Amino acid sequence: MKTPLNRFRLDGQVAIVTGGGNGIGRATAELLVEAGAAVALIDRDELAVEKTALLAAGAQVEAYIVDVTDEAAIEASFASVDQQWGRLDILVNNAGISIRHPTMELSLADWNG
Repeated sequence: MKTPLNRFRLDGQVAIVTGGGNGIGRATAELLVEAGAAVALIDRDELAVEKTALLAAGAQVEAYIVDVTDEAAIEASFASVDQQWGRLDILVNNAGISIRHPTMELSLADWNG
């Protein structure tokens, strides 16, 4: 069911959605596009992020194939967004991983991704 966004407009705003290829990230990106925002999708799943970008045909959407654990790649994608749109208004940090171990058993490498 589509939510009417006639009172929730983001025209002229620029958003980045990490993990934007699937699930919550994809749904969030779709709502941002529907509200009028330009959206940069960041995901390491090339097929998923490209498919999400195609669903928003006609909107201002760019797909970036990036692993969020790669700091240099993240910096480069943010710089590209800045170069293309000249600003960043909204950041949705949705990308994540699931490690199924008790918290006290996680190593520093697990925390850093």
